[in-house]
Amino acid sequence: MLTALIIIAAGAFAVFFEGWRKKEPPGFDIRFGIIEADGSGAWDVARETTVIPLLLKETGFCFGYSISPPDNSLYTTREVLSLPAPPRHIEFAVPVEKREGGRVLITPDLIRQDRTVYPYSFSEGDPLGPWKLEIYINDQPARTIRFQVIRA
Repeated sequence: MLTALIIIAAGAFAVFFEGWRKKEPPGFDIRFGIIEADGSGAWDVARETTVIPLLLKETGFCFGYSISPPDNSLYTTREVLSLPAPPRHIEFAVPVEKREGGRVLITPDLIRQDRTVYPYSFSEGDPLGPWKLEIYINDQPARTIRFQVIRA
């Protein structure tokens, strides 16, 4: 009987702990594609696409993604960007972990609230070909985007 009570108590604690631990809330909207400034100057995904022309940063071209949460609660994001070859130049707003000779780039967890836009731009020497972006929200895989970078 005592064993059964311990097992039931442990199970109840596990359910409580799992519910308390931050998980991805349902309803996150993730959009990927060409990013442009809207009429108010705010960045947004203007056109969703998985074919991205390699236009350098100096042209003003940006691509990337946005995350819109379902409510105003805090959440964390992390991204894993896999390229067909290492880029010559890496410029992120945060320090990134480099793996596979710089071909895979991983951001740290970032705490966010509200809608956030994550713009990218190209530098000389960025590779053409298939890229993959894995987006994690609250340590849970939220979306994997496979896109093709093509000659402009």
